Amino acid sequence: MAKQLEIGETVQLNHSTRRRFLRLLGAGTVSIAGLRTALGTAYGEEPEGVPLTLTKDTQGRPDKVKIIEEERYELLQTYKEFSEEVNGNDKIRSITLHQQSDSRTDLKIEVIILKPEDKTRPEKEPTEEVKEEIKKAKQEIKNNEPARLPVEINEENIKSEKDACGDRGDDQSTMEGGLGISTSPFTTTGTLGLVCYGDGTDTDDTVLITADHVMEGDSSMYQVDSDPIGSFSSRDQDEDITVYEFDSDSGVSVNHRDIIGASDVTGAWTWDGILENTIQGTIDCTLSGKNSCTEDNMATGVDSGGERVEHQVNMNSRNAQNGDSGGPWVDDNGKLVAFHSGRVYLEDPIGGIIIDEWDAGVAGDEALDAGNAQLES
Repeated sequence: MAKQLEIGETVQLNHSTRRRFLRLLGAGTVSIAGLRTALGTAYGEEPEGVPLTLTKDTQGRPDKVKIIEEERYELLQTYKEFSEEVNGNDKIRSITLHQQSDSRTDLKIEVIILKPEDKTRPEKEPTEEVKEEIKKAKQEIKNNEPARLPVEINEENIKSEKDACGDRGDDQSTMEGGLGISTSPFTTTGTLGLVCYGDGTDTDDTVLITADHVMEGDSSMYQVDSDPIGSFSSRDQDEDITVYEFDSDSGVSVNHRDIIGASDVTGAWTWDGILENTIQGTIDCTLSGKNSCTEDNMATGVDSGGERVEHQVNMNSRNAQNGDSGGPWVDDNGKLVAFHSGRVYLEDPIGGIIIDEWDAGVAGDEALDAGNAQLES
C-alpha cells in the first residue's frame, strides 16, 4: 500500500523498504531528486517535502532520512552559502543557525566576531589595525547578508584549545577506537579515532584516523613501547583530521569500526543532519578517549567555520580531558557523531575568567570524507 511521507517524518529504512530504496539509488553523491525517486519506489509515493539525509550506513548510503519543508531546506542552504562567503575572515569566531520561534522556518544566523579587549584598561585597548579589521569583518557580513535570513552580529571572547596528553591504551595488541597513540614510542599524546578502510581501491588498505593536531604530520604513528603501527597518508588541517596507513608488520591486529567502551560504528551522522536535529533538539552521544575512557555528552549545535574545525559539532559541556583528541563520539545506535578536537570556551575580557566551555569536534561524515576513509571495504 502506497504511503506518502509527510513533512517532519523521519524514516529509518527497514529491510524491505531498504532493498527497494537502494535499487534506484546510485553510488556516490545522492541528489535530492534521486532521494525523492528512491523513497517513492520504497513507499509507493514520493514525499511532499525535501528529503534530508541525517545518517549514512557503513557503505556511505543514506540510512536515516528526514522530510523537511522546502522553505526550511532552502534556508539551510542559504546559511551554508553565507558561511562559505564570510568564514575566511579570522576575526569571525563562529557562524551558527538558530530558530527564533515555534515556526520551523523562522530562523536567523548568529555571527560571533572578536570582542575588543576591556576598554577600562588602556593597556588592553585593541590596536587601530585590529579595530579596522573588526570593522571590515562587520561590513563583509552586512554585504553578504541573505535577503530571507536575518543575521545578528555579536562580539564575544570565544577561544579554543586543543587536547593533548593522557594515559589510556598503552601497548595494546588490537587496535580499535579509543586507544592511546602518539608520534613516539615513549608516550601517548592522543586517541585513535577509528580503524577504517582507505579509498576502497584495495580491500587490504586499512587506515587509522585521529586528530591532525595530535600527529602534526609526523611520518609514523606509535603506541607506547611499540614499533610503528602506521605511516602518514594524508591530513586535513581545516577539519583537524589525519589518516595513517596501518602497518601490517607491526605485530598488532585491528578491529575495523570497533570502539572501546562505546557502541561499534554502524554509520555516520552528516553535518546537515546534525544541523537539522540540533536547531531545536540534541543528540546523545558517548566519547571514547584514552584519558577520559568513556564520557557521555550531547551534541547541541554546529558551527560553520568553527573555532576548532570547519564543520564543527558543539557538545553541551566540557566532559573530555587532555589526551582525548581524535577520540570518536558515537550515539546509542553506533552512528559516528564526531571526532573530538578540543574545547571551546567563552572568556570574560576582564580578568580572563572562563564563563563557559564545551567540547567540540568535526562531524562524522565530514571527517571520513576529509580523510577519504571508508567504514567498509
